[in-house]
Amino acid sequence: KTYKITFEWADPQNKLHEIRQTQIDCLLEGDSINLLIECKFTEPSAGSCSRPLKDKEYGLPRCNGNYELQANPSKDALFDFFGVPSAEHRCSLSREGIRYWDYIPVLFSFGNFQEMRPCPFRGSSYQIMRNIVLSRVLEERTGKRGAVLVCYAHHPSLGFSRAVREDGFIDRIQDTLLDRSRLHAISYQGLLRILGHTNPSASRELRALADWVEQKIQSAKDRKGLK
Repeated sequence: KTYKITFEWADPQNKLHEIRQTQIDCLLEGDSINLLIECKFTEPSAGSCSRPLKDKEYGLPRCNGNYELQANPSKDALFDFFGVPSAEHRCSLSREGIRYWDYIPVLFSFGNFQEMRPCPFRGSSYQIMRNIVLSRVLEERTGKRGAVLVCYAHHPSLGFSRAVREDGFIDRIQDTLLDRSRLHAISYQGLLRILGHTNPSASRELRALADWVEQKIQSAKDRKGLK
């Protein structure tokens, strides 16, 4: 099998109508699958939704953090510009024409008209949700299965690693998916071990890469003063 690899990929058609487009760290395109790879190293968590935070220009949040009908206290005029009445949407992003919630009900066990307090994507599951939604967009466009793989550096001192290994971060998102197989996670160390078993001829290169990963972890620990 052959795969096409694209780094820092963003949808050229912007089917989700994003203002700041989701950027995929690595897109792996195969004969029957599009694998969207999210890479984490020293980050404490995945990216959260910014809408419940105070807007830099107006000093007010655009969302109260719940998935419920609400007005945007800072930019109601923007909704009129897009011709979208604020009362029709429970998500401030939807009110601005961004289409995550057009796809969420066919991927997750959440409905458009179901009020949720707090919003299930208020926290760090937001970034993973965006990748999963984009995998569906690609699936519709190409007819090939879409899936997301989260790769991370494993060490108990690193926040993202603890979130996955100890706090069940990925497991909780999988529990809300209608198809759990759309999302997977693996450490860089685990991925390299698998590659070593399946491709023994590259063992020298893979050992060098594994050493580099450990050096990067140690460097991050030293920089942050971690044990």
